[in-house]
Amino acid sequence: MVPPQQDKAQTAFEGIVNAGHRTSEIIDGFQALFAKSDQRRQLVDVNEIIRGALESMSRELADHHVEPRAELMAKLPSVYGNRSQLQQVISNLIVNAIEAMENTSNRSRLLLVSSELRDQKDVAVVVKDSGPGIDKDRLDSIFTSVVSTKRHGMGLGLAISRMIIDYHGGKLTASSDGKDGASFQFLLPTAPINKNGNRAELATGS
Repeated sequence: MVPPQQDKAQTAFEGIVNAGHRTSEIIDGFQALFAKSDQRRQLVDVNEIIRGALESMSRELADHHVEPRAELMAKLPSVYGNRSQLQQVISNLIVNAIEAMENTSNRSRLLLVSSELRDQKDVAVVVKDSGPGIDKDRLDSIFTSVVSTKRHGMGLGLAISRMIIDYHGGKLTASSDGKDGASFQFLLPTAPINKNGNRAELATGS
C-alpha cells in the first residue's frame, strides 16, 4: 500500500471511530432524557405539528424543487406527547425524503404527508416520497444508527425517530417496492377520554 492510500485508509478509520462515538453519545443522551421523571408530555395536535414542520422547512423544500402535499384528517384526536420531539420526528422524515429525491430527475419530486385515525385508537402519520425507493432487503436495517439511506451521514435521524416514537408508545415502520419511492409511517395511541367525554391532560411525574 502506497503512503497516500495508507493515509486515506487511516483517515477513514478514524472517521468511523469518531462517528461511532458520536452515535453512542447521542443515543445515550436521548436515553437519559427519556429516563427523567418529568417528561413534559401534554395533549398535542399532530396536524398542527405537521403544519409547523412543513412551514419551517418550506425554504429547503423549495430549494430542492420538492412539491409538498398535506392530506390531513379533520378533527384528528389528540395524543399525549412531547411536542418538540414529535416535530423532530416529522422533520427528520421530511429531510430523509428530500435527500432520497436528491437525484430524481425522471419524475416530479413529490412529498406527501398525511394523517388519519386508525381503528378509532391510533393516529397514523405517513410521509411518502417519489424517489428511487429502498431495496426490500434493506428495509429491516434502515433504522439502525450505522445504516443510512443517504450518500453521507450515519442515518441517525431514522434511528432517533424510531426511539422517540417507541418512547411515545407508538411504532415507526417503512415500506417500499424498491423503485417507486418510500413510505414511512408511525402510529401513536390517542389520548384516552375521561368520564366527562374529554381528553384530559396527562399528569407528569414528580
